[in-house]
Amino acid sequence: MTTRDIAAVCILATLSTGQAARAQIPADITTAGNQYIAAWKSRDIGRQIDWARAHLAPDWTQKELDGSIVTRDQFIRQADEMRVRGVPPYTVNGAELRIDRFRARGATIVMWITETHDQKAADLDGRFGRKGESHHLRTIESGKRTWVRARGRWYDMSDEILSSRLWVDGAQRDSALLFGIPPDPIVKAEIEAAYDGMADALAHKDRDGTLHYFLPGTAEYRDAAANWTKLTASLVSVLDMGAHVESTQEQAGTVVAVVITHFRTRSIDSTGTYGKRGQEHEYLGRFRERATWVKTEGGWKLKGGKTLSGSLLVDGKPRKAT
Repeated sequence: MTTRDIAAVCILATLSTGQAARAQIPADITTAGNQYIAAWKSRDIGRQIDWARAHLAPDWTQKELDGSIVTRDQFIRQADEMRVRGVPPYTVNGAELRIDRFRARGATIVMWITETHDQKAADLDGRFGRKGESHHLRTIESGKRTWVRARGRWYDMSDEILSSRLWVDGAQRDSALLFGIPPDPIVKAEIEAAYDGMADALAHKDRDGTLHYFLPGTAEYRDAAANWTKLTASLVSVLDMGAHVESTQEQAGTVVAVVITHFRTRSIDSTGTYGKRGQEHEYLGRFRERATWVKTEGGWKLKGGKTLSGSLLVDGKPRKAT
């Protein structure tokens, strides 16, 4: 968990909205937000954990920009792990929340908000450059936050990040760098080795060796098996193939990993998608994926995945990534 992850739960220190809307926001919600921002500024993870236990509903979730879900228990566990490791040095220059739209219906309050965070922080994971360097980070995020009243008090029920922009030292960067949990180094190495093993088996057109890395009984396994003949019939050579695990997150006995995969191959275009049918091309691809892996007695097995973004060059020319 980064300092951004901790800060994103609830920042209501500065409300920028109309006077009528402010009057409808219960005082204990505003007080809760002010207490949290004070804990964040103090870099006191213990206070932040206490706040989460007191104000997040038991089934609270946060939906990240990439579609992944963080639960209340996961949030608290990640914060506690950060407390054990030590909090990366950071200085808060500013934090503001603007309520763009507001709806109150009975015991439910929904806010559509824009948050601005301005801080200087140490980059311990090397996400923005060299590990350990400090950077000025500015983020602007829009989101949706739902509060509910139960047992005589208000609880934060759910948060959803709708959009995000990031500037690092004044230069705009991919906001995806903010998301995900720094990977467990052992799990990262093992899953990257599984991708390497899969690539090596594919390069040698080893069907059983390739399917070894897919979890039997899943749609992913069935698709790989069904498309094997078609794939290898067109594949001429694998020039380069691998993966870099950006983040890992445990969910119900499995690991959900955000992974950057890349490949450079030569294949025959049997359908004529990129020119004359039967012509050989060089393909260079880079994709960001969310992949679910399960550790079995036979090692890590791919259960399923979803492509989040990607790019493809065919003979050096940009083409639609499919």
